[in-house]
Amino acid sequence: MLRLMPTTHHEEFEDVEIEVSPDSGELLRVILIDAMQNRTEFSFENLRRNIDLPESLFRFTVPSGVDVVVQSDVPGDAR
Repeated sequence: MLRLMPTTHHEEFEDVEIEVSPDSGELLRVILIDAMQNRTEFSFENLRRNIDLPESLFRFTVPSGVDVVVQSDVPGDAR
């Protein structure tokens, strides 16, 4: 288990824990701990590397009736 902690105070998180397989070095789990000590855990199983995926998986079509908000349209956005 690797424990990553910011060197300076960070309001969003306290630390990140990363668990890797000692045998293969593959990522098994990531745990995020925020300033309120809430834990968010991501577990990884049945990982497959370099598999062929159809390009259609990476295309998003906005469903009808949905409004798209562009960040530059948000009031107060400095970009």
